[in-house]
Amino acid sequence: MRISVITLAVFAMALCSCKKEKTLSEEELLTSRDWIGISVTRQNGPGEPINETLANAPDCLKDDIYVFRHDNLFLRLEGASRCTVTKPDVVSSASWNLSVDKKTFTLGTGTNSIMKLTADSLVYQVNGVAPEIRIIRYARKD
Repeated sequence: MRISVITLAVFAMALCSCKKEKTLSEEELLTSRDWIGISVTRQNGPGEPINETLANAPDCLKDDIYVFRHDNLFLRLEGASRCTVTKPDVVSSASWNLSVDKKTFTLGTGTNSIMKLTADSLVYQVNGVAPEIRIIRYARKD
């Protein structure tokens, strides 16, 4: 019986020491950290070749930072390598809103379909550019 009580006590302490990670909402996933673009693919329609356009962009665009702010303002900021030294830090800005079902979001006047949203990855398809299929991928900025 004594072994059972000790075993239970150790088990209870182990349970209490485990921390459950908080599940973030879609809004929290978008706004909790900054993003960096890792891929922009364009396809002229189903079955057509897929072209990676970010890979061919100048380095000064590849390191830009994308921010979804809590006040629904989206910012594109200059990264470490600036295209023009005299350019302001904020390259562009727009409002953003997540849909009620969390499957789409508007960015400015454009609607985008969320394909993947995790703590480390955002992938979405730009709507309204048919027949082109445009997929944008972001990773969390460290």
